Amino acid sequence: MSDDNFVQLQGTGDIASPPLVSLVVINWNYAPYVGAAIDSIKRQDYPRFEAIVVDNGSTDESREVIARHVGDDPRFRVVHLENNLGQLGAFLETFETVKGEFVTIVDADDLLFPSFVSSHVQVHLALPRNVALTSSNVVEMTESGRALTGTYASFTRWKSPPTSRGLRAPDAALRLSTVSDLSYRQLSDATTIHHHRRGWIWGPGTSNMYRRSALALAYHIPKDRTGFLAADSYLCRFCHIFGGSGIINKHLSAYRIHDRNYFAERESIGSVRKNRSDSETRQQLEALEPLNVLLARAEFFTEVLPGKFFWRAVDQLSKPARVRAGGTTVRREATAPYSDNYKSLKQVFGEDNLLARLKERLSPGGLRTVLREAHGGTIPPRLRLGLAMEDTKSALEGLFTNKPFVPRPKPRPKRKASVEATPSEFGAAAILSFDPPIIYSGMAFGERMGIAAAFGRRYGSLPAAFLIYPCWTIQPERDANLVIEAAKAHQEDYPAHHLVFLCNTAAERDRLVQAGLDAHLLNKNFTVSEKIFRPLPNATIEFDAVYNARFDRAKRHYLAGKIPRVAYISFADDFTATRRDQRAALAETLARHPDHALLNPTKDGLPVRLPPEDVNEGLNRASVGLCLSRVEGSNYASMEYMLAGLPVVSTPSIGGRDVYFDHEFCTICDPAPAAVSYAVQALIARAIPRDYIRNRTLAKIEPERRRFLALIDDLSERLGGKRRYERADWPFGETSGLVTWKKYGEHLQDFEKGRAAPRQACNEHVSLADIEALLAKTEDVQLQPVEVLNIVRAIRSRPGCSLLFFGCGNDSAIWEDVNRGGTTAFVEDDPAWAETTRAKLKHSNVYLADYGTRLSDWISLLDATDSLELDLPEEVTSRQWDVIVVDGPAGYDNCEEYTGREAPGRMKSIYMASKLVAQGGAVFVHDCERLAEQQYAERYLGSHRLFVSVKGRALLQGYAF
Repeated sequence: MSDDNFVQLQGTGDIASPPLVSLVVINWNYAPYVGAAIDSIKRQDYPRFEAIVVDNGSTDESREVIARHVGDDPRFRVVHLENNLGQLGAFLETFETVKGEFVTIVDADDLLFPSFVSSHVQVHLALPRNVALTSSNVVEMTESGRALTGTYASFTRWKSPPTSRGLRAPDAALRLSTVSDLSYRQLSDATTIHHHRRGWIWGPGTSNMYRRSALALAYHIPKDRTGFLAADSYLCRFCHIFGGSGIINKHLSAYRIHDRNYFAERESIGSVRKNRSDSETRQQLEALEPLNVLLARAEFFTEVLPGKFFWRAVDQLSKPARVRAGGTTVRREATAPYSDNYKSLKQVFGEDNLLARLKERLSPGGLRTVLREAHGGTIPPRLRLGLAMEDTKSALEGLFTNKPFVPRPKPRPKRKASVEATPSEFGAAAILSFDPPIIYSGMAFGERMGIAAAFGRRYGSLPAAFLIYPCWTIQPERDANLVIEAAKAHQEDYPAHHLVFLCNTAAERDRLVQAGLDAHLLNKNFTVSEKIFRPLPNATIEFDAVYNARFDRAKRHYLAGKIPRVAYISFADDFTATRRDQRAALAETLARHPDHALLNPTKDGLPVRLPPEDVNEGLNRASVGLCLSRVEGSNYASMEYMLAGLPVVSTPSIGGRDVYFDHEFCTICDPAPAAVSYAVQALIARAIPRDYIRNRTLAKIEPERRRFLALIDDLSERLGGKRRYERADWPFGETSGLVTWKKYGEHLQDFEKGRAAPRQACNEHVSLADIEALLAKTEDVQLQPVEVLNIVRAIRSRPGCSLLFFGCGNDSAIWEDVNRGGTTAFVEDDPAWAETTRAKLKHSNVYLADYGTRLSDWISLLDATDSLELDLPEEVTSRQWDVIVVDGPAGYDNCEEYTGREAPGRMKSIYMASKLVAQGGAVFVHDCERLAEQQYAERYLGSHRLFVSVKGRALLQGYAF
């Protein structure tokens, strides 16, 4: 079975298979559109789905259209309802027949892009926390399928930060075979989790995929099912309270706007109201229905959402509604659900508890309305007395203060002095890029922004990026809050600085993310050099264990006291205020344990720091590495042990040193000398090969290094630079830990020298210089060197390459020269360009083509393969091409060649490339940041084949066949 028809789940072996997805199309009198919706389902690159087409009592030709488009496809089944139950009513009517673990309700007038299902399922499986639903961005289109907008305006209009950003690291997530590594990274960049938010945060209708288990909790059949109209209005709000939402800011479906659309009257533009005026009242009333159901089934939901979580759900669903009536806007507090369900709520919570809860959520007038309606129009005397006492209390407060009682807001915390420069001005930093400025730096000596503050004081708000990691744990809430405060103050002072925090533990990351900072779990131990720390083949083992740590009381050296032979590696620097204590601790340890030894030379009774190579030699003289402190940072020593091939004995700790631990050769034991000694002896007895420990560790840190390099590239792009590390090896292995420690002024001097000196940026390949020299011979070449480099590599990896270019340009002769010994041809739609190019070529052919399409029709043509066939000469169609580059025809409207008419777009050239590419070949598509190129490439080239994505003048993506 080909990879187009089969999807696999990576990371589980054969134990788990990909989930089944149910796509439920609800149709009512949408005969002109429902066929296109069905066709868009058929073209999904995720084949493990069932599709249920529900005709909701249509009176037009819908049934015939549905039957024709469904055909005999076994994945589809059709359900006919005699009466229109509304969209949600129709879904609930058929819900018990839905089999998928994930469910999307497809509006019959919308379209799914080919990677819709794959993308949503991948996000569900790879988020750091499970959510109840995912929602993606949409393209708005006309009735005929012509694109109107490139985004859904309200989709990203959020005031509060997300709960977290991104997906799990690729090696730590369940992966679909239909999603390539690059597509996975793009999904991760586009995804956030929103948890306890009020208001509408989702895309419209079709753009949502729900967990079936969450839908089962929200399942409720009202007496009047026809009152339930919009499914998303009810289900998004209700399911969200069970687990939050994953928001995918990527265009995965198209939303059609037409005169019969339920909601939208026009596309979303600025502050212009897009919804129909006659739908607003109805939709606001529908928004109250989830709250009504939650309260009506309180006995059930207090079991599902125990304690505070039930009332938190109430708060999320009880946003007051504004109702338009008779052209007058009337504010209506959502009291009806409370009064209608008062009696059942009283049985669940007791009346006193219930009243206390309602007082927290309703105004005094709203509370009286609820009590009056709940008790048949009259508030009982006991409750009236309680309300009167509350009124008296408020009046007395007003009497004695001469003003209404208003709780004082908490004062805004003052900026702490620690945000300013520290006296030492000393810390860890590594300059990763001079232009644009990107610096990796540690928080040290109270400077919580690392070198960023010193950089800002010298250069002001010069656009720059800082990757900041904690040298010591910031997991305690107080420490995290100091970092958050410093970061927000820094951003106020230097708004052009990009601050990215690399945290050593998930708890550190979560605290910063919840405060709205850009934070990632990327434990800094991945920067330890495997070139320096490695097993030595002829090493003689002299010690049972080695402990690499300062002689600080917090390091708890005494826990090694029962191990017969221990080696110590240590250091003391000029910035340690406790040198006397360290000297005493060292002398005491060695006096108490004569068989223990310090491997460092000493000066004035303190150890002198060893070069890293000598540290590695010392590690190789021992059997096991020790980590005995309770709280610290990520602890480079733990990684140095494992790269040198030593198993590790650790005590429970805070700070993140255990993130890369492996249970096969890392033991976490009780913090007692006997327990530590026993764990050491047990690991020695296992005689685990050192190369095995090292290789397992390298396998764990390699994906983290890729993430780090990708972050550098992302920041470089954001600052206007180039991507450098798409396929690069780890370039920082010569310096363990990556950073150097010195005064910030010295770091900034290095930065100034680096910017002034002409140099290649970190890790740019030597061949890139060749490409730059090649392009320098020709003026006005559109493709940038980094784009050309990837195409050239593909050509030269295929001897005798057959190269087909859609589009001619000033660079055409360069491609003929690059492909010497192969076959090169060009397809062009502009006769003048074709003639100009022919005059520059020695032996390559240029073929004229008439595309006959309009760019704005790209959505309606997406599945119209008959309309995408391009009439090409037999010389082109009779062979399979090793490399195809799609850089034409024009894909934007303001193009000189098409003055007075619309550009044809690249729909046909991408489709034809998928038909003409040879097995083992590659197709490159330029300008993939544009929606038409992006969606046609995903549809016809396959997002799972994406192997390279580089940004030059525009986004070039390569697909391997």
